[in-house]
Amino acid sequence: MEIALLPVSDGMVSMLLLGVCGIALLLASVTDLKTREVPDMLNYGLVFFGIFINTLLSALSGDYRFLLNSALGLGVGFGIGWVMFYAGQWGGGDSKMLMGLGATIGMPLHWGDSFLLALLLNILFAGAAYGLLWSIFLVFRNRRRFSLAFARLTSGKMHHAARFIVLALIALALVLLIIPIHNVWFKWYLLWLLVIVPLMYYVWLLVKAIEKSCMIVSLPVRKLTEGDWIAKDVVIRGTRVCGPKDLGISKRQIALLRGYERRGLVKKVLVKQGIPFIPSFLLAFAFTLAWGNPLALLVGLL
Repeated sequence: MEIALLPVSDGMVSMLLLGVCGIALLLASVTDLKTREVPDMLNYGLVFFGIFINTLLSALSGDYRFLLNSALGLGVGFGIGWVMFYAGQWGGGDSKMLMGLGATIGMPLHWGDSFLLALLLNILFAGAAYGLLWSIFLVFRNRRRFSLAFARLTSGKMHHAARFIVLALIALALVLLIIPIHNVWFKWYLLWLLVIVPLMYYVWLLVKAIEKSCMIVSLPVRKLTEGDWIAKDVVIRGTRVCGPKDLGISKRQIALLRGYERRGLVKKVLVKQGIPFIPSFLLAFAFTLAWGNPLALLVGLL
């Protein structure tokens, strides 16, 4: 399926925009894997480049759609990034990179064949696969700590009650499998519900165990960077300086902690390190260039 990148056919412009996005994603992936952050200069640079180049294209061609598509793409990137950031799924760098991609690539009004829409769908699939593989890697590397964390989560009274509910649901599913029901679709729908609930519970346990054993590290105050997720409230002399509710530590809070560090009141802070997610953006970008929209491919196969 051919995907419309621009409102007019211009191979050179398309190559320029895609090339800049590809280079930005490659640089961002390297820094994300090395330092667990993406420089604001790179993210904001891509945002301003996208707005500038599309404004220039509109002025030179007399076609307002370049600038309109850029504004719509920026809005889509901001909206999705904002939701994912405040849901605790992405860091600030991931959200800003999506804004830059949206502003540069643009979202045409006929969004059905949009490159950006295809990229967003591929990020969804690539992110899920990438996150699963990275989690398996973390569990393997920290298997002893993971085993202890999982054992703690499954040893409390709440888990024993939940396990009883899970077993009851599985028993009910087995009974439902034997009982004849004329409406086959309704029967399989109920079976799916009875199986998915226990499955999601154990997935939640695995995620929490991975988070507690593999993603929370003790960092010296001097190594903190803006946007780091603090895993536990830092309280000094009765005053809360920062914590999980802040959705990322600010420069002002880092400056306060460094002042307290010089006075010997704090040395290290517990930080939640998420998965470096930008490489999944790069994988999704390469997939989109090669194959386009995954839903269109699926429909074609069917």
